[in-house]
Amino acid sequence: RQMTRLFAWVLLQALAVNVRVKILGIALGVIVLLGSATILLLRVYLTRILTYELRQEAASVANAAAARSTDLILTNDLYGLYELLRATVEANEDVRYAFVVGLDGAPMVHTFGDRFPPDLLALGAPEAGDTYRHELLATEEGPIDDVAVRVFEGRAGVLHVGVSELRLHRQIGSVTWQLLLLTALASCVGIGGAYALTYVLTQPLSYLVDATLAIQDGDLDHRVRVFTTDEFGQLADAFNEMTTKLATVDRQRASLMRQI
Repeated sequence: RQMTRLFAWVLLQALAVNVRVKILGIALGVIVLLGSATILLLRVYLTRILTYELRQEAASVANAAAARSTDLILTNDLYGLYELLRATVEANEDVRYAFVVGLDGAPMVHTFGDRFPPDLLALGAPEAGDTYRHELLATEEGPIDDVAVRVFEGRAGVLHVGVSELRLHRQIGSVTWQLLLLTALASCVGIGGAYALTYVLTQPLSYLVDATLAIQDGDLDHRVRVFTTDEFGQLADAFNEMTTKLATVDRQRASLMRQI
């Protein structure tokens, strides 16, 4: 019952608002609704596309590093392997780490410095037939995509590359803010256009209301100003014709009363 009363009260308040405010409210509501839906859909689409491209780029970087690390692993050149991984991290802005897990399941070389995070050893290797394996990691920096590829078809170990999604989310946030500003600008333009439209539509009604009040007070010589030839203009002409006939009848009545 309370919800019904509240809805009825809101409906009565909405009906009491003048036409100009109603039109402006509808225009603003449509603009905000369409703008919000557009921003949401674009954000979802951009996130999906950019995330896919980021993972493909990470897989490409990992495969290139794996191809170059094969000879280094087979010749047990760990220093050369470390230099390769370090160069891979430094050459790619989004890459945060790289490491190689040997056939014994222990890390051979990594770019973490003195301490290797043991939790990363739980990351799986690509399945047979897969070019890479992807896992999303939650870190203090933010989401990191771990991409694992087999080195020498898995006979020389597994190479992992971690790519941060921080720059991706910053780009999406920047695009979202730009869309919000564009929506706000469109809202201002839309409200301005709606205001001009409501003025054109409601001003003749205001003249009719003023004329009606004037006739109610006995001023039968009051006329409505006609600006257009549309339905409002036709209504104003009909109203003026009606008041002219009323004035004629009133003068005839007054003349008859004088004669009587």
